[in-house]
Amino acid sequence: MSSITLIYIILAVITALLLALFQYLYKSKKSNLNILFALLRFITIFSVLLLLINPKFEQTKVYNEKPNLIVVIDNSESIKHLKQTENIEQLLDNLKRDKSLNENFNIEYYKFGNDLNPLDSLNFDETQSNIAIVFGNLSQIYKNTIAPIVLITDGNQTYGKDYEFESLHYKQPIFPIILGDTITHSDLKIQQLNVNKYAYLKNKFPVEIITVYSGLETVNSQLIITSGNSIIFRKNLSFSKTENSHVVNLTLPANRVGVNVYNAVIVPLETEQNKVNNTKPFAVEIIDEKTNVAIVSDIIHPDLGALKKTIESNEQRSVSILKPKEYLERQDDFQLAILYQPNSKFKAVFEAIKKAGGNTFVITGTQTQWSFLNGIQTNYSQEITLQTEDFQPTLNTNYNTFIIDDLDFNSFPPLQSEFGSVTFNIPVETILYKRVFNDTIEQQPLLVTFENNNRREAVLFGEHIWKWRAQSYLNNKSFQQFDNFIGKLVQYLSSNKRNEPSWKEIANSHTFIRVV
Repeated sequence: MSSITLIYIILAVITALLLALFQYLYKSKKSNLNILFALLRFITIFSVLLLLINPKFEQTKVYNEKPNLIVVIDNSESIKHLKQTENIEQLLDNLKRDKSLNENFNIEYYKFGNDLNPLDSLNFDETQSNIAIVFGNLSQIYKNTIAPIVLITDGNQTYGKDYEFESLHYKQPIFPIILGDTITHSDLKIQQLNVNKYAYLKNKFPVEIITVYSGLETVNSQLIITSGNSIIFRKNLSFSKTENSHVVNLTLPANRVGVNVYNAVIVPLETEQNKVNNTKPFAVEIIDEKTNVAIVSDIIHPDLGALKKTIESNEQRSVSILKPKEYLERQDDFQLAILYQPNSKFKAVFEAIKKAGGNTFVITGTQTQWSFLNGIQTNYSQEITLQTEDFQPTLNTNYNTFIIDDLDFNSFPPLQSEFGSVTFNIPVETILYKRVFNDTIEQQPLLVTFENNNRREAVLFGEHIWKWRAQSYLNNKSFQQFDNFIGKLVQYLSSNKRNEPSWKEIANSHTFIRVV
């Protein structure tokens, strides 16, 4: 109660007393009855004044509220596997018996596996361990209270979000008790090795090796690849706590026919305990067999010679330029037919390839007879406008049938083809989109691949591809990048023609290709 209120009450007492005395005792006989009436009048007036003053009496009470202490225990099978069940039971018994803890905290017990539940009993039979769920659930239950956590676990999580980051959202102290061996040993290992299973003689095949380091100090090692007793590749590698992995890409020569066995080794550290994961053997079958490709054309064009040189840059490929009738006589000799600007003379060729289930690569241009091509197949159709247009290429970075390197396609000269839209009746994968005056025509592909009825096909909507090869040479002082680009496409299209698995021929390209 404030001092002003107290003054008002004193004034109220004086006022009530004066009024009562004035009314019943001033110039009146002092009888007992008047004194009683004066007392009652005093009480009445004082009560009214007291109500008007409306004094407030404040009282402060101090008491101790014990904070919560949350004990969370891992109930997963890994605890039993690490033989830590007795340690947990002993620790739990000590917590329950500790008089000081129980006097100062409200201790609540939980267990977790795949879910968080109040502790009733422990059986260590949970098949999943989700540590992250502990912090998410308890942050909701004890949102506005003090609730530190004692987390008893082996630290092994098999399910859920990364608990290291989830714990940052829990705004309470966390006291972990880790069970089992917590010593971190430095370790080098070959995490993964990618290699194609087949390669052609006198080519090079790619190898990708992912090495990983676990440790705190900076260490040096060597990655070595051996074949028999010979070291064919060696590279020094340095690892640290922050730079703890390296991806090594290399190519090895395919010089001997048959299955060639190799061994990749990351030289172990002197203190390394687990050396089994430092070695990874692999094998590649080297095949001595050529791919025969037919370029079928009824016209003479510079593209024909450019395609022949590009494809034959790989010694394991042979190209023949044939008229439609000549191809029909030798059809069984080829694994792939490139149909250049088809017209009505190609009718028997299309029918023969369809009957044999062969793969094709169709290249169209200004001399393509689209009325014929639209009618001879049902996979796609071109709007016939009788006008031509120049289209520049734009790479589709989301193409995933096989890996395509960017050859700086934006610098390539345009290809010429029929103006108008192309409609596809089946799903296709677009490698290159059309671009006109620096604007990409999003839905209009320039180069596509697709599969239908166990056949692989590709279509290039434009002629003058020889200019691309020339521009690639100007950009890189070599034809190799462009030749590899066409080579991957040829490998993809010819890979399921033989009785071998479809991915055998993919081994020639200097990249890893996923064939679906």
